[in-house]
Amino acid sequence: MKYSIKNEIKYFWKCSENNWLDTFDFNRFFWEFKLRLQKKLACHGQLSFEEYLSNIKKYYRISDLKKYIYSGKHSEYKETFEDILKNLFRKRYLYFRRKYSKNKKYIKLYDLYRSLQNQNRTRTDEVLLADRCIHAEHNSGHLFNLNIEKIRKEYELR
Repeated sequence: MKYSIKNEIKYFWKCSENNWLDTFDFNRFFWEFKLRLQKKLACHGQLSFEEYLSNIKKYYRISDLKKYIYSGKHSEYKETFEDILKNLFRKRYLYFRRKYSKNKKYIKLYDLYRSLQNQNRTRTDEVLLADRCIHAEHNSGHLFNLNIEKIRKEYELR
């Protein structure tokens, strides 16, 4: 069965309601959120430049740029393709970094991302962190493009 974050959120609520938290896979849940947060933060310049580059390569047809780069044996141009990519995208990265680094939404998302990296958590910490993940999706993340209010209504009508 394919993993569904929507179903996991419903299951988390069910486990919380029935005190079955031992059966909930917090590690998988956090891993899914961490991956989505990493992508979102990287693409908005809030992680390292290298992470930004590796994430944006999925959105641009980077290999298409190679045909525009002349590199012959008589050329004095010695930069690698990676060097050229870095030069092309560094200004855009710095623009995003400045634009979003003071944005409250991205500050909260970055804080959540850092919290997800911490592995030393008690059960209470895990529950609170799962709630923060759901809250982030609902209020500021749009990491999975879910409608949390609709999911909550579906859960309550079960």
